[in-house]
This record gives sequence, C-alpha cells and structure tokens, in this order.
Amino acid sequence: MHEEAGFDRVLIGHSSSSPDGTQVAAYVAAHTERLGLLLAHRPGVPAPTMAARSFATLDHFSGGRLAVHVISGGNDAEQRRDGDCLGKDDRYARTDEFLEVVKRSWSEEEGFGHGGRFYRFDDFRSEVRPLQHPCIPLYFGGSSPAAYRVGGKHADVFALWGEPLAQTAEQIAAVHAQARAAGRTVMPRISVSFRPVLGRTEEEAWERAYGILDAIRSRVTAGSFFNRSRPPLPLGPSSRPENAGSQRLLGRGGQGRAPRPRPVDGTGRRHRGGRQLHSLGGHSGDGGPCSARLCGHRGDDFPAARIRTAVGRGGVRADADSPGPPGDRAP
Repeated sequence: MHEEAGFDRVLIGHSSSSPDGTQVAAYVAAHTERLGLLLAHRPGVPAPTMAARSFATLDHFSGGRLAVHVISGGNDAEQRRDGDCLGKDDRYARTDEFLEVVKRSWSEEEGFGHGGRFYRFDDFRSEVRPLQHPCIPLYFGGSSPAAYRVGGKHADVFALWGEPLAQTAEQIAAVHAQARAAGRTVMPRISVSFRPVLGRTEEEAWERAYGILDAIRSRVTAGSFFNRSRPPLPLGPSSRPENAGSQRLLGRGGQGRAPRPRPVDGTGRRHRGGRQLHSLGGHSGDGGPCSARLCGHRGDDFPAARIRTAVGRGGVRADADSPGPPGDRAP
C-alpha cells in the first residue's frame, strides 16, 4: 500500500515488545520493489559485529534500499525490559563505540580486534559488505548534548522533532558544531518530522486537528489509549518523559494552547511530552517533489494518532485515522 501510494521510505520501529524489525524489513523488501526501509535499531542487545552483518545482508536482500535509524533509548524502564541497565550517558557512549565498530566492519579488508569500554573481540572480518557504497545510510535522533555529539560524529541524517524555526535552527547549529569538532567536513543532512493534518478546506483541517486532540484526551482519561494491558511507556498527567526531545515539546506545550497554525501542540501536554505525533520528515537536499521523504514515526516513539500521508507526483494526499495502537509504527 505504501509503495503504491507514492511513499519514499517507511520506518520500521522498535520497542522491547514489538516484532523483530529486521525480519519485518526483510518481509517488506521481498514484497516491494522501490520502497525504502528505515530500520530502527537500539545498540545494546546484539553485538556490533553481528548487527553489521545483519544490516549488510538485509541491504543486499532489499537491493540497496536499507537505512538504519540508531536509537540510544529514551526511557530507563523500557530499556531494562530488554536487559539494558545502563543510564542515558552510558548508552550514548556505547552507541558511539557501537557505530565505530559497525562502520569499521563494513570497510575493513583485514581481520581486526577491538578492546573498548563496552565491546571486546579478536580477529573479526565480515564476508558480507553493504550493497550501498560506501555504507548503509545512518540516521540518528535526539535532543540532548550527548545526542548532538554522537549523531554529529556519525550520522548521515540527523532527525529532529518539529519545533519553531528558531529552536530548530539552534539544534541544527549544535549538530553541525559537533560534526566539525569530530573532524567532519560534510555536515549531516537534517530531517524534521511533522504530522500534517489536511482537509478540503482550512476549516475542515482545523476541525479534524482538534478532533484528533479531543480523541486523545478522552482515550488517555479512560485509560484505554493503547488497547492493550500494558502501555509501552508510562502515560498520564503524573508521568514525566526522560528524553530531552519530549521535555522540549512538553515545555512548549506548557505555554498554553498554541495559536494557528499549530493546534496539535496540545497533544504534547496531554501525553506529558512522552509520545510524538509527527510523521512527515523532509530532508534538506534530498530533492523530489517538495524535497520530501516520508519516514514515518521516529524511532521507538509511539504515535498518539495516525494521519496517513503520501507525497507523489500528484501532490500530497492524506487520510485521518482515529488513534491507533503502538503497533502502527509506519505511516
């Protein structure tokens, strides 16, 4: 459906309870011809040598359509469900080391060893290399100084949540500063994720937007938002997000209902910044109609409501759904 609708790429998300994303991506690759795959991955469970081979194999099976979105993890309780008990700063340090090993695994011709803080191995050499040259594109997200540092060093594309232009410019400057500090001369491209709410008229679009917000309010209040026995992360007015991106959104939401054209900022207040609603990501410099890449929901964030969108030769098409369960990872 996504390929027929004109999507460029879909995100295959990750959580401690979701289906294995690599197998989902392989299935999608086998049933599509053009659709790009953005596979969310949390460093920490598989070794980087194994992850490098898995990604490279999938890149071949998909005909070079794979990209990997690296998530260091934004909630300690969710991380512990997969046996990852490191704190946030240590997770980012591990991600840095993980990506160093993965990239070397894709490029090193001879066997090599590694003795780092988080990973140790001897005489590793992969017989499978990515089909894409020089490597599989790496996406990275986060809004903390540690995220800017690690993403600025490694990412091909740095993903941001939608914020006002001034705040977005500040984040881009921080990412680029860290990229230069790491010795890079080519800066990471930037993806900013939004969820467009469209209608045949402006009033219809606004009515639909506030209808989504009302549905979120009613379902969270009733405690049935996720339609499952246990939500993937804490919900409700008493919960506080641990990741910096959600805290930034929560700070904006606390300023009161936003004037047009930003009605769905209120969803950040309703979910205490813990769930992100944005799903349309546009990459600067990627080209195509509207320079748009539709990447779906970011990483292991769970959408509170879905708006299916597509950008193709005929323009943007959209269809609003009621809030869906967290299994709906892609647009």
